[in-house]
Amino acid sequence: MRNHLSALETLTNNVSPETFRDAVAILERAQRVVWRGAGPSAALATYGQLMAQRIGKPSIAFTHTGTSFADELLTLAPTDTLVVLAYGRLQADVRVLLQHAAALHLEVVLMTDTLAHKLGDSVDVTLRCGRGAPRLFASHATTLIVIEALVLGVAAIDEAGAQATLTELNELRAELTRRRINVGAQ
Repeated sequence: MRNHLSALETLTNNVSPETFRDAVAILERAQRVVWRGAGPSAALATYGQLMAQRIGKPSIAFTHTGTSFADELLTLAPTDTLVVLAYGRLQADVRVLLQHAAALHLEVVLMTDTLAHKLGDSVDVTLRCGRGAPRLFASHATTLIVIEALVLGVAAIDEAGAQATLTELNELRAELTRRRINVGAQ
């Protein structure tokens, strides 16, 4: 727990309120948010997609690797915005994704630990959120918190729209289960 609390303290020092607001603004104006994560980050990208959809923001997760990733890259549109989760060393898929995004003039939010210097010129906003204490078990707790905060920030901009989508979600769930299940964006 102490390691997580320390990571959260570091997160508040690494991500300024202005940088966070810039990232939320990028996501809010996107027609569709593409969440990119591979390996353990793939589950976080999928979670970001789900949470964004629940507030009415069209989203998709790109989680394939290798040549299968090319099929996902084909679906990028000039109206998309990217959230790229990239940790550790620079992977070929991130390099190719950012090159393709630049060709399409896409806005990019990068969530990373150590790649800010290498990729800073290729992205619009960098959110520095590490994966826990070095040489210990990697944790994505701070990344998860940032994803949820980004989605809640977008929802706060269009609160009525987000609430309408959640209401529709609850109605669809009630139809499926034949009983009312009221949930928020969780």
